[in-house]
Amino acid sequence: MQMRTKKIRIGVVVALVTLLLVAMVVPALSYTAAQEKLFPRVDRKMSPFLMARWGIPPGYQFPNDWVKTVDWSAIKKKYAGTTITMAIQGHDVSAPAMFQKDFEQLSGIKVELLGVPSEEFTEKLLIEFLAGTAKYDTVEYYQGDTGMFIPYLADLAPYVTKHNYTDIRGIHPTYFWIHSLRQGRIVALPFDSDCRLLHYRPKMLALAGYDRPPKTWEETLKYCGKLEQVLPKGVFAIGFPGARHFGALKAWMDIAGSEGVEFFKPGWKVGVNTSDGVRALKTMIALSKFAPPGLKNWGYSECREAWLSGNMAMVQQWQCVGRQMYDPEVCEFALEQPRPESAPLPQGTGPNAREAYSVVQGSSASLTQESTHKEAAALWLFFINGTETQFVYSICGTGVETGSKLVMQNPVYQKGFPPAKAWLHELDYANAEMLWITEWSRLESIGTMLINYGLVGEYTPQGTMDRMAEAFTKVMDRAGYYKPGARVTPSAYWPNVRDAFIAEANALFDRLGV
Repeated sequence: MQMRTKKIRIGVVVALVTLLLVAMVVPALSYTAAQEKLFPRVDRKMSPFLMARWGIPPGYQFPNDWVKTVDWSAIKKKYAGTTITMAIQGHDVSAPAMFQKDFEQLSGIKVELLGVPSEEFTEKLLIEFLAGTAKYDTVEYYQGDTGMFIPYLADLAPYVTKHNYTDIRGIHPTYFWIHSLRQGRIVALPFDSDCRLLHYRPKMLALAGYDRPPKTWEETLKYCGKLEQVLPKGVFAIGFPGARHFGALKAWMDIAGSEGVEFFKPGWKVGVNTSDGVRALKTMIALSKFAPPGLKNWGYSECREAWLSGNMAMVQQWQCVGRQMYDPEVCEFALEQPRPESAPLPQGTGPNAREAYSVVQGSSASLTQESTHKEAAALWLFFINGTETQFVYSICGTGVETGSKLVMQNPVYQKGFPPAKAWLHELDYANAEMLWITEWSRLESIGTMLINYGLVGEYTPQGTMDRMAEAFTKVMDRAGYYKPGARVTPSAYWPNVRDAFIAEANALFDRLGV
C-alpha cells in the first residue's frame, strides 16, 4: 500500500513538472471563438482557386504566433475608442488593409491608413516630422531614409517587453540588421522586405539551347547574344530598371557588389571608381543593348509591366515580381510550360569577385516620437508583423513581402511563393546600401542620376564613376566625415558583420525577455 501511494505521489509530481515545462515552452493561448475568427489565416484571405493551385491547406501555419497569445479582451477594455494613424505608400496599402478591420474588432483601436503617393512620400514625411505635427502615430518609409528619420522614431523595445512580442525573434537577422536595430534601439520593424533576383522563362532559354539560368555576368552576356538570334519578335533577352529617378544605381549594385565594390572604404574613402566599379557599369551598358527600347527610362513599375507582358526572357527585379508572374490575371506567360522560375542574381568574375546580392529598397514601419498613442500604435505594428499575418499577406501576392525567416523557410510558403528559396540564399550574402548614415538618401539620388548618365552615354564609364566618387566625397566632407573623431565606416556586406550582429541581437532579445 505504501509503495502504491509512493508511486501515485511520484506520478503526480512528474505530471505537474511536465505541465510546468510545457507552460514555459508553449505560449498561453487564451482567446474566444469570436476572437479566433478575426485572426489572420490564409483560407480567410486567399481565393479557393489559388489555394488549390498551390496546394495550400486551410488553417494556421503558425498556431503559436504572437497574435494568438495576446489578451485581446484586456487590450480592448483599455484601448476601445482610441484612433491611430499610419502613413503608408499608396501602392502598399493593400497588405495592412487586408487586416485592418480584423484588428479594429479585436482591439477596439481604430486604424486610419493614410496613403501618400510614392513620388512625394519622403518629402511629405519629412515635412510632418520637422513641423512636429504628430499627424502620424506610425509610418512606413523607404529603407534608404532610415538615417535621416531616426531622430523622429521611437524605440519599440519597451513595448516588445510589455506585450511579449516573441515574433521579433523570427525576423530574418539580415532584415533586422537592415531595418531595425540602430545604436541599441529598435527603431523599426521590416514592413516590405526586398531583394533582387533573376527571374527567367525556361521556355525562352531553351530556344538558345540553355537548360539553366546564367550563373555569372559574363555568362549572362553570352546568353543574351544567343537569345537575341532566336527569340520571337517582340521578346528581348533581358531587362532591368535603368531610370535616373529610380533604378539605375540598384541595377549597377547588382553587378558591382558581386565584383567586390564597396561604396566606402575605411576612413570613408569613396570606393566606387575602382576598376571593378567601372567594369560593373560596362557590363550594365552591354546588357542594356539586349533589352527592350525605353529601359533607360524604366523605374520599377515600367520594368514590371514589360516583364509581365512577356517582353523579356530574363529580368533583374524584386522578388515580388517573381510571385506575380504566376498570376494569370496580371502575367501573360503565367501558364507557360515549363513554368517561369527565379534564381539568385549572376555573380562577378573579376579579381575581387565575391558572392554578393543586392538586398535593397525595402520599407520599414516605425512608431513616431510625436505619437500620443504609442502603445496602441505599437500593438498595430506587432499585429501586421505577426508571423501568420506576414505569411498571409505575402503569399497572397500583395507585393508587400515578409521579413520573417520562419515564413520564408515554411514549406507551404515556398510552394505558394516559388522565389523563396533563391531569396533565402541571397540573404546570407546580402549587399546593402549604406543605410546607417543620414546622408545616404542624398547619395542615392546622386548615384542613380549619374549611373543613368553613364547608361545613356553622356559620360564614359570611367568618367561616370569618377564623377560619382567626386560628388560622394563632397557630400561626406561637408557632413564632417573626414574630420578627427568621425565614426568608423560600417560594412554594408552582411558576411562581414553577421556573427557579431546576431550575437548583439540575441543579447537584446534576452534582455527584453522574448
